[in-house]
Formats: sequence, C-alpha cells, structure tokens
Amino acid sequence: MKKYALLLIALIVLGGVLVVAQTILSGDIKQLMPVSGQSFGGDFTLQAEDKTIKLSDYKGKMVLVYFGYTSCPDVCPTSLAMLGAGLKRLSDEEVAQVQGIFISVDPERDQGEKLTK
Repeated sequence: MKKYALLLIALIVLGGVLVVAQTILSGDIKQLMPVSGQSFGGDFTLQAEDKTIKLSDYKGKMVLVYFGYTSCPDVCPTSLAMLGAGLKRLSDEEVAQVQGIFISVDPERDQGEKLTK
C-alpha cells in the first residue's frame, strides 16, 4: 500500500511539472504568476562534485529539479522514467530549453560515477 501511495504522489508531482513545463514552453508564462503579482522562488546555489552551480546559471531555460537518491529502489526510477517519457514528447528545440538538476537526499552514498550516469 505504501508503494502505491508513493507512486501516486510521484505521478501527481510529475503531472504538475509537465503542466508547468507546457505552460512555460508555450510562452504563456503569465498564467504561472501568483495572484499577488509577485514572482516566486529565487536563486539558489548548489555544490556539485567539482563546481558550484546556481539556478541563475540556467537563466532562460526551464529547470526541472528532482530530489532523490541513486539507490532508491522503486519510486525514483519510475518517476525519472516518466520525466524521460515526457521529455521525449517534446521537440529537439523544446528539449534544448530544459535543464534537469538532480539533488541527492543521500549525499553520503551518492557520489562520483553514480551521479554521472
């Protein structure tokens, strides 16, 4: 039962990501503005293996941030496969506008070659 609940949550999150992606790629970004009219989010910095990256490094691209870990046995591979399937539905031009960022929730085990696959 727990697996199905996690899968359902992953599907809901993926659906939301795909709706946002489609809205951004269609150029109708104003639909995503909060009612207050103020933008949301903000820049952040992440330490990668060999460099520091900032969200602002990908200005002009749609950034998909995924939180997971490489030894995740069920939900992570399923949701990543779903993200991959969603990307396959985009044209090459649209895919070029998307940048994925994988953020590990298990940095002790997720190092080196595991993360570059």
